[in-house]
Amino acid sequence: MDKIASPRELSSELRTLVAYSESATPSREKLARSLRLLADRVESNTKTANTGYEILSLLLTSGNNKLDDLTERLTGEDEQCLDLLGDVCSKLQQKLSLDSGSMEALGRVRAAVEGVRSWRIDLVRNNIFKAANSLGIKLPSGMF
Repeated sequence: MDKIASPRELSSELRTLVAYSESATPSREKLARSLRLLADRVESNTKTANTGYEILSLLLTSGNNKLDDLTERLTGEDEQCLDLLGDVCSKLQQKLSLDSGSMEALGRVRAAVEGVRSWRIDLVRNNIFKAANSLGIKLPSGMF
């Protein structure tokens, strides 16, 4: 669930949707859900990092996009479950909302968690201090 970063990427996504719509048995629900998700991906690129979509992406993905792996596995095997997953994700996106400072803090803590074994301790510390600063928490020292 990454943001659409370029017109070329958007064009590719739209071609995929058109190809699916022209398949033998396209599902209206799946097309509608795909269009909603695509719109969210395009819209999220124009806002600060505070949308439910971005929060959900941070929570459900790591490194590579595991949510895409799940939807790919369900496609063709369990369309009902796939449609329900889309509804669940849409509902979570609506319920999750953080300001840009909170989003930055969440991203920094997540990065520190993922990098804890491979990063030097000063990089972990830097991210945790920046996360605290983003949330307005008084830092133990004047600088970080």
